[in-house]
Amino acid sequence: MPSVNQLLQHYAYLPRLGLLIGLAGCSATTQVTNIEKIGHQGNTYSLTSMAQQLKNDNTAILLSFSGGGTRAAALSYGVLKGMRDYTLVDGNETYPLINQVNTISSVSGGSFTAAYYGLYHDAIFDQYESDFLYKDVSGNLIDILLSPRFMFSKHTRTAAAAYYYNETLFNDATFADIHEASPRIIINSTDLGGGVRFSFLQEYFDLICSDVNDYSIANAVAASSAVPVIFPPVVLQNFQHCDKNYNPMITDNMPIYLNSTHDGLSSYADKENRPYIHLVDGGVTDNLGLLAIYDVVKSQEEVFALLGQHIDTLIIISVDASTKPDWIIDVNKQTPDAQDIIGAATDIQLHRYNDLVKSLVVKELDTWQQTSTEKNAYFIDINLSNAKQKTLVNNIPTDFTLKPEQVDVLIEHGYEAVINNKQLADIYQHHIPSPTLIIPES
Repeated sequence: MPSVNQLLQHYAYLPRLGLLIGLAGCSATTQVTNIEKIGHQGNTYSLTSMAQQLKNDNTAILLSFSGGGTRAAALSYGVLKGMRDYTLVDGNETYPLINQVNTISSVSGGSFTAAYYGLYHDAIFDQYESDFLYKDVSGNLIDILLSPRFMFSKHTRTAAAAYYYNETLFNDATFADIHEASPRIIINSTDLGGGVRFSFLQEYFDLICSDVNDYSIANAVAASSAVPVIFPPVVLQNFQHCDKNYNPMITDNMPIYLNSTHDGLSSYADKENRPYIHLVDGGVTDNLGLLAIYDVVKSQEEVFALLGQHIDTLIIISVDASTKPDWIIDVNKQTPDAQDIIGAATDIQLHRYNDLVKSLVVKELDTWQQTSTEKNAYFIDINLSNAKQKTLVNNIPTDFTLKPEQVDVLIEHGYEAVINNKQLADIYQHHIPSPTLIIPES
């Protein structure tokens, strides 16, 4: 999630947006964005169905896409391009490494790439750059917000953003429209009242008596990227007429973090005091998108059991678009200004929290691997710390409009982080007997 300093720096249009906030705050009417569940139609968009549909190649790759505006979207897109160009050969069959991606968990900026790939699959490599990455998304949003259609309507700024995402990217798609060949896409937001991550999956929608199959992809992405204050929350109604309660898998050594998660999810059963759910940027609770994967392993017993039945090798790849700007506060003894203090302090918190989450996932993979001598688990961390143009990359803002050369360097870094990844090559060359990996020329 962007820090306060980043918001001030990166939203160059903030004065105009501040005026819009003042003008729209009294007149906007928040609309509920989900409908009550009458009965599931067709396949349910859930973790359980994902686990049941695992392919028989015994290897699953789980990706997590972090927040960070278009910076995160471009980096994660570069990673997908790299995985497309990695080739696997199994007997007479040849297919790209990206086919082994089973799940993509995303927050904020990373959710645009995840949702687009989920809907359009391989078409992302022909259309996404022009449809989103190179567009002046921030400017277009401002134009919509300043247009008479929204200035004098009852729509919130978030509703306007969702309208724009729907018109330019998602074309009225719902989760029922996710491409059948695509991995399970987990778009994550933050439940303000419950203090927990809310994932757009049927397991979560069951708790509020709703059906995720009917839910708008544009609204989900808008919720996942709704920076607090700038964009009002996306609202879900917690319907009453169902008997589904949260029944977590409780163990004696349950981490404190999961206890709070269980408390938050269990609160959906209190229909009287929580009739509505307010969702904002997923980066508030999980800036990497990794905690959604961690929660599955720790608390979804059925999914974890199915995963263990089908998969011998599990690879989690974290795509972390966080940056480390040089605040230049140590060149003299003068007290830094407020902007630099806020920015540096926020960056410290963000990176330490990200490191903690990564260590939790690594520890859990080690535990899973120890359940059987046939199990293998690996964690690959793709980030911007080793970027060729490090100074340039670390000063790319958290915005939804970047310069073309900034987008280019991010895509290239994500691509090369896969193509030149020694850990990934070693896994397939020395630890997986089949298929054979063919590394493309970088």
